[in-house]
Amino acid sequence: MNEKELKILDRAIAYTSSLARGVNPLDNRKVSPNDVVNQEKIHTYLEYVEQILKKYRYEQLNPVVVVKNSLPFGITREQLKNYTYSEEPLTASGFCAKLGDLTNNPAMSRPRPQDINAWLIQEGYLQEIEYLGRIAKTPTEKGKENGILAAAAVNQKNEAYIRLTFTPKAQQLLLKNIYEITDKNAAAKKAAAEQAQPSEPKE
Repeated sequence: MNEKELKILDRAIAYTSSLARGVNPLDNRKVSPNDVVNQEKIHTYLEYVEQILKKYRYEQLNPVVVVKNSLPFGITREQLKNYTYSEEPLTASGFCAKLGDLTNNPAMSRPRPQDINAWLIQEGYLQEIEYLGRIAKTPTEKGKENGILAAAAVNQKNEAYIRLTFTPKAQQLLLKNIYEITDKNAAAKKAAAEQAQPSEPKE
């Protein structure tokens, strides 16, 4: 905000404050008791506008510094409803980018592709195999049935790898379980719950 804009804003605040007190801001005289600005509703709304303008002035002069990725990822169910499925299969990174955009919060971290892969392995949708002397991830039959695709590819270093992508069906699977995927303690909670299950009675 430049100096000219600040002066205009200060004048708007002063005028609104005067009107809220039943004073003509142009000559500083009390207006007639029957004037519209002295109606209770108008008086209340003018006070509200005054507070909003003061808040806006403060925010303009004291901007909040946003530190990118300073907050852990979090998304509401309402925000998830705005997700549009990509007909073109997405990589895990592409899926994470779409979710991050839904939060509309530059300070919030995006979900991590490695967390998605870890959950998919844990739930039996992916498996790790040896591929050209390296460990690679590939979909199990369960993963294929749920829309996870795999194809041979070459990265920028000219190294061969298995490229995983997610069809709309696989995207739906990830969305349905996104809270469990992004909960750092989900695996520990699940293990604890399984251990807490009563053992089968001996015959």
